[in-house]
Amino acid sequence: MDSFLRFLGENKVWWITPLVLVLGLVAFLYFSDTSGSPQTDEGFQYDMY
Repeated sequence: MDSFLRFLGENKVWWITPLVLVLGLVAFLYFSDTSGSPQTDEGFQYDMY
């Protein structure tokens, strides 16, 4: 276990960078509106029911 922790300490860039990139991409997709429809406070309206 000590050698694994030493490996992580010596190679921080190689395991932190992909995590940061993936989290950044997920946050971007979560907060960006890709649907193209206007957002309203009313929510969904089901006229057929």
